Amino acid sequence: MGSDKYRASNGSDQLWRRVIPFGTYTTGPPFIREWNMNVMRLFRIYYNLSGRVRQKLEKTVPGFNIIMGKV
Repeated sequence: MGSDKYRASNGSDQLWRRVIPFGTYTTGPPFIREWNMNVMRLFRIYYNLSGRVRQKLEKTVPGFNIIMGKV
């Protein structure tokens, strides 16, 4: 068995070859990129929402700025 052949992870006798040579830079499979975009989207939503909630509380709750200044 050559160094570029590996056993399948399911324990079968099928062999597979590594498509990308060792030492080659790659950003990973497309699902990792998609996952990163989803995480960044959720972060932007949370960041924008928390800013809007703070602005709303500053306008409607008396003394909110004083309390947040102590936190």
